[in-house]
Amino acid sequence: MRTYRCYFLGEASERGAVEHVECVDDADATSMAERLLRKHGYDVVEMWDRARLVARAERAAASA
Repeated sequence: MRTYRCYFLGEASERGAVEHVECVDDADATSMAERLLRKHGYDVVEMWDRARLVARAERAAASA
């Protein structure tokens, strides 16, 4: 298992919170980012492995 940093971003990419999560690999981290996005009220979730961005999940823009 690897430890990834998960950043929760709000409006204008303001950092709201940081979590450390354990994932098997990058694919697992990507799935985790999507699950955490649905679970929390932030607009964006980024998963980082040290200085490398692994995944970025964003809420779909509201339809006009």
